[in-house]
Amino acid sequence: MKLPGALLLGLSAGLAAACFAGSGVRGDEWHGQHLVLLQDWEKKIYARLSPEGRLRFQTLFWDSRDEDSQLEFWDRLEHVRTVYKIESAWNPWNTDRGRVYLLNGPPQEISFQALPGIRPLYSNDPGYDDALGIATEVWSYSYRNRFVRYIFIGRRLQQQVYLNTDVRDLEKENRQVYFGITIEPEEYRNDVLALLEKFRR
Repeated sequence: MKLPGALLLGLSAGLAAACFAGSGVRGDEWHGQHLVLLQDWEKKIYARLSPEGRLRFQTLFWDSRDEDSQLEFWDRLEHVRTVYKIESAWNPWNTDRGRVYLLNGPPQEISFQALPGIRPLYSNDPGYDDALGIATEVWSYSYRNRFVRYIFIGRRLQQQVYLNTDVRDLEKENRQVYFGITIEPEEYRNDVLALLEKFRR
């Protein structure tokens, strides 16, 4: 299927920030799974909380959001655990495809292209004699009457020099609207800051 007006994407600003911001929180499984959902200010505060403070933050995080969004997130996480464990048995949510899936959900279309001289996507064989023989996987998401495309070469997102604003807008919308807070924003922020005062590490 040809995608008119398709937008090519490398490592988007939102996911790039999610990969590196707050990366000082090591060994925290909840943090790794939710990193793509967290706002920048939430990441900074979470990293400064004690272990008890982080547990309280985790409860507050989902108590302040829509229950349907939470259920959808757990469904997506289970999919990521099952499908992308081939890429990372311990942290499949920390793979490029895992992060994109957690934030954006299943793409409207997945297509495959074989590129000469590039290792097949799923190959574990040193000879690259993979049954699929696929080097490139493209995920397409419809957004504002166009398509945003994530291009994975091997097991990684293709990195491009420029970033498309529609990509940032798609990810921002999913982060702030779909997984956004459902209570008064100032109330939520004050509750989080109160955690920091009481449970600073």
